[in-house]
Amino acid sequence: MSRDRLVRPAVSILFLLLVVPTVIWMSDWTAVSTAVSSVFLPSVFLVSLLLLCGVALSSLRLKLITADLGYPLSFRDAAMTLSVGQLAGTAFFQFAGQLIGRGAMLSRRGIPFAATVVISGYERVAALSVSLLLAAGGVIYLFGTLSFSLETGGVALVKLVLGVAVAGLMGALLAWGAAG
Repeated sequence: MSRDRLVRPAVSILFLLLVVPTVIWMSDWTAVSTAVSSVFLPSVFLVSLLLLCGVALSSLRLKLITADLGYPLSFRDAAMTLSVGQLAGTAFFQFAGQLIGRGAMLSRRGIPFAATVVISGYERVAALSVSLLLAAGGVIYLFGTLSFSLETGGVALVKLVLGVAVAGLMGALLAWGAAG
């Protein structure tokens, strides 16, 4: 076993052993006790299960998108890429950090960084489409109808949608030119 494989876990364990006593020393145990006693365990279980399902669906989405673009990726690699991208996005600016984290992971699978950018953009559009459909369904379920009023922000929405469409079209024409 290499020295690096021993040092990294040892440093992580050391930091954990230093953090736990520090948190215990700095905590107000009355407030912690009150907060813990008010937690409803079935809700924690349900939230954890739903978060796990969300990660699984996001990993499946990444796996399908990479396969669609000609870069087959296992579900395990998709989940790892998604997780590393999320952590890097949390540590750095969200989108840039995700690209850096995903680029590092996908490059190990032979996927160039330019393809990572396209994959991330494709994934964002797919996620946006699903989110908009679910939001529209929720609005119709709650209010019985979906309508836009031009007097109360509808014009701004139309301008925003048209602006995004024109920017996307111009970006595609610039990137692909006549080949697209």
